[in-house]
Amino acid sequence: MKTDNLNIGLLKNYLKSNNLEFILEIHDRKANPIFYNDMSYLLNKFDTYVGIRFINNHLLENLSRTALECFACNLKVLTYDLKIINNFDNFRLC
Repeated sequence: MKTDNLNIGLLKNYLKSNNLEFILEIHDRKANPIFYNDMSYLLNKFDTYVGIRFINNHLLENLSRTALECFACNLKVLTYDLKIINNFDNFRLC
């Protein structure tokens, strides 16, 4: 799987520096696009979505649309501030 555009190293270092270890499965949607209708099938294969993203070596302090979609699939989401959110009701927008 091609991961040139993903900051996998930054993510792994961020998790490790905060004493978190996950077995990560990375899916590069640019190299292997997923149809919108198939997204829930992919997400439901997992228990937790890691919603931590870096752009230009900077941590993005927001949730992606995919992270929000995970709530609809009853996945836990590990947020940028290292909190695990179980559902959208437990997430505060402001």
